[in-house]
Amino acid sequence: MRRAWAAAILAAVILPAILLWPLPVAAPERLLGAPNGEMVTHLWRLWAVWRAGAVYGAQTEMILWPVGAEVTIVDPLHLPIFGLGLGLGGPALGAHLILWAGLTVAGLASLALARVTGASPAGQGLALALGVSCPGLLGVVSHGMTESLGAGWVVAQLAALLWHLQAPSWRRGLTFVVLLSATAHAGPYNAVWAAILDLAVALSRPRALHITAPVGLLGGLCCAPPLWFALHQASGQPGGASAPQIGGALRVGGGAEVFGFLSPNWATPEGMVFPAYLGVVALILAGIGAWRLGPRRAAPFAVGVITFVVISWGPWLLHDGEWVSIGAEKTPGPVLWLSQLVPPLGRLNRWHRAAAVACLLCAPLVAAAIRRPGVAAVAALVLLADARLGAGVGLQPASSPMPDAEALAVLDGPVMELPNDHSANLSGRVLGENLLAQTLHAQPSDAVLYPSPADPQTHLVEHTLTQAIHRADAGPTAQDRRAAASLAAAQGYRWLLVWPERLGVRETPGLTAALGPPAAAAPGLVIYRLPDPPSPAR
Repeated sequence: MRRAWAAAILAAVILPAILLWPLPVAAPERLLGAPNGEMVTHLWRLWAVWRAGAVYGAQTEMILWPVGAEVTIVDPLHLPIFGLGLGLGGPALGAHLILWAGLTVAGLASLALARVTGASPAGQGLALALGVSCPGLLGVVSHGMTESLGAGWVVAQLAALLWHLQAPSWRRGLTFVVLLSATAHAGPYNAVWAAILDLAVALSRPRALHITAPVGLLGGLCCAPPLWFALHQASGQPGGASAPQIGGALRVGGGAEVFGFLSPNWATPEGMVFPAYLGVVALILAGIGAWRLGPRRAAPFAVGVITFVVISWGPWLLHDGEWVSIGAEKTPGPVLWLSQLVPPLGRLNRWHRAAAVACLLCAPLVAAAIRRPGVAAVAALVLLADARLGAGVGLQPASSPMPDAEALAVLDGPVMELPNDHSANLSGRVLGENLLAQTLHAQPSDAVLYPSPADPQTHLVEHTLTQAIHRADAGPTAQDRRAAASLAAAQGYRWLLVWPERLGVRETPGLTAALGPPAAAAPGLVIYRLPDPPSPAR
């Protein structure tokens, strides 16, 4: 048995590296993810909280310096994984390890669920292939929302609960509690999915409530800290009170298309995709497996798959990019009624994530389809190919170059950036490029995570210096430019980091005339040393 698990772990580690190549070797030079995705903002949040030595969030002066801002994360389970990658090879490796770990856990969780439901060794291998190639998880390499990777933990804790019910013991019960806690710490959506599954198991076995209730209550207590924090976040933070509500459901990236579970996503790797595809091969194998298992054994998992497909549709039905409507009214989905019964669910908006759980719940059915090892191996290869090609991440995942670490190394104090907001799409540049750069230079700056009002004096300085860039021979005089730079220095800034392409220029002669030659330059950025602040009068 130990050899079998060792082989399974090895396969679960190797397969994601192959499916998302160049995942193992892209860092530190490149960061995987669509340029218009959220990989950078999630990476930066993890970096800021890790740097602060916190767990769920922290007040940081790294952005909006000197005032600072509150930064939070909803998937603290990924912090140690990110920290490991950060120490070994930098922030890009930290983000890539999170992707890698999410797929590995999904593969092992699918295998465990198949095993606990009586699958053959060949079937367990098929289940592992299903897990590591889940399109909904592969798609995270595109959109970059790391909390979407928690589906594997959802299925792992379900497998542990079923294992505990087979032969109750403190060891099995504790395993379930730990995995349930890990599920919640991987993101609040995962806690919701786990609650639905675990309640279904408990209600379907009323005579076993004396077994499920104690571990469920203990697990719930362990889930409380991240859930409490998520529900009490400041307005504007992910999941906060100002996050998109049911009434304003997202057309893209909110609920999945009604037939998305059957439709492979052939989007180009440059586009941000939210795949809800389960895999045609996986569904065919699941159908064969359900027929072999018979209605009584197959029904619980078939119902689970269907339930989570329906949940993935979100509160309003969507087809071909448009709302399904009857007359002038949008057609509601079951999630709308569920959210009315449980109001906190109205703060969720990424319902498409439920499709990954639906995919992994196919594991016992897929595992029952084929018993012969040779045939199972061929089926696994076809399943992997179908899921990988249909996940919408292209033949090779999109990636962006990391900022030049050598040029950024000159920074040794607070930085003023022009522009300080990189939340707008720019062809060839990654969203949040200045935040990505900060994970390399680690100096406080006036950068913003989201558009926000600036200090009036800082805004005046930024406006004057920006005008100097756009109008080298007109606009502010050289004296005005030097005065603005001196004012920035008086506010405590030591460096000016300019991103020319985001300002629509190639060169910055106006600043060079006022501040002297750049201290450093690299593709996409120029760094100037600001004048020393005036000495205080005695």
